[in-house]
Amino acid sequence: MNPSEKDALHTILSAVVDETASESQIAELTRILEQDPEARRFYIRYLDMHAALTSFRMPQASIRFRRLPWVAMIASLMAASALIVWLASARMESRRQNPSTDVVAHDGAAEEASTVGYVATITAATADAVLDGEPVREGMRLDAAPYWLMAGGVSIRFDGGARILLDGTSRFTIRSRRAIRIDEGTLVFQGDQTCESIEVITPHSTLRNIGTRYAAVIDGHSEELHVVEGAVRRKSAQQGDSAEHELVEAGTGRRYDAKNAGATPIQLDESLATRSLAVDSTAADDAGPTVTDGFRGVEEGGRIGGLVSGTGWVGPWESGRNSLRLVSPGLSGPESVAVLHDAVGESKADRKSAAHRKLETPIDLSQDGIWYLRFLVRRSPLSPGDDHRAMVVLRTRGLTAAEELERNSVIQIALRRHDSVLLRVEDSLVRASMPQRPDQTYAVVAKIVAGRAKPDQVLVSVLAAERLIGSSEPSEWSIVSEAVESDLRLDKLSLEYTSGGRIAVGDLCIGTTWSSIARSLEP
Repeated sequence: MNPSEKDALHTILSAVVDETASESQIAELTRILEQDPEARRFYIRYLDMHAALTSFRMPQASIRFRRLPWVAMIASLMAASALIVWLASARMESRRQNPSTDVVAHDGAAEEASTVGYVATITAATADAVLDGEPVREGMRLDAAPYWLMAGGVSIRFDGGARILLDGTSRFTIRSRRAIRIDEGTLVFQGDQTCESIEVITPHSTLRNIGTRYAAVIDGHSEELHVVEGAVRRKSAQQGDSAEHELVEAGTGRRYDAKNAGATPIQLDESLATRSLAVDSTAADDAGPTVTDGFRGVEEGGRIGGLVSGTGWVGPWESGRNSLRLVSPGLSGPESVAVLHDAVGESKADRKSAAHRKLETPIDLSQDGIWYLRFLVRRSPLSPGDDHRAMVVLRTRGLTAAEELERNSVIQIALRRHDSVLLRVEDSLVRASMPQRPDQTYAVVAKIVAGRAKPDQVLVSVLAAERLIGSSEPSEWSIVSEAVESDLRLDKLSLEYTSGGRIAVGDLCIGTTWSSIARSLEP
């Protein structure tokens, strides 16, 4: 961007965050972000900085109110740049969910205060990885706490976007989504200009990344630093608060000895800083979903009530009003089947329908575990004044509606109107604005993280269905619940519709890994 283009972009973004942007400004912003990678980076940095300044200056209630339009604005630009939307919306959503996280000044650097709840995810692990005495599973969420990597290697992605790979015996403490202390071990840091800066604290120094890929080897006596991309700003711990920041640029290798504050040049080991985990395939990775339903087994136009199909269920589908019918082809191919709600021309009293079925193996939030729930959905154009809601609910069988309400004993994932995603976990309710095209098939994936000693959390991703098959777990999620303490035992699944139009749901499954649900249910 030249100076005049940057000034124009700055003017538009200022109007966006002030909620005064006109339609023509929105259109111009969309065009700029589609065409200019530098503008996209500037866009994210601008919103990121403005969010930090707002959270510093504003009281808690105001922060939660003002951030919602930003999420809506970010999501409205999905057509312009899917990458930017997912990254920015996740950041804004994460900050909106944690308004109590303040940014405070410390030695001239920004440092987050203690963060409650999860701040990072293990995205990869070797087959022999052991963390705190337990085998490591991909997808595990980590909160701000101390950890001991006893064997193997893990790749940790912070919610701000940066990744840290740890290999071999390593003791570390995650302090927040922007800070980690590593007492010993080998780490590889991977980040770029768009991710949040991560402060890596060692016994010898404090390291801050600047669009960086680097490696560090740390023990009680020395520290090696190998910078391949960007730069690292290093501050020595031995010189105390008076120490100046040393800028270690790309192409540099240095060794720091505990007895000597100075640096010794060493040969750059580029392979150390560019490696990734060699993850062996496991039976769990190769296994399919534990619960499936392609809704096959009856003729075209049949009703879902009484249908016995798929695997992992107890008994047939139950549908009191029996208003849901099965259609083929469904949502994933010529042989697929979907459940169709069709209330076109019906009165308001007839615009609701539901179907329920019992799970063979409950989802138990009182135990350590990870589950992925996925379904496909396609909705007709929105009618004026229509909620146009498609919802999948996990609940406990045997409870009345009043008891569910009293105990807050459900997980709800809903798409409503054509611009909203809703997630409810017990009494925690989170919404995000995410425009969805009519007659487009979407894959909705919910990741449920449960723990005995740690809080529980649900993450939801909404993506075009054709992007799901064979995909990897996303770096950023569309919407993330707050961390909640729960012992729910969910053993019933419901499909619920509230719409005066047509909504089809198909290809429902539950698995224990992303790869298990990122596959076709076609026979």
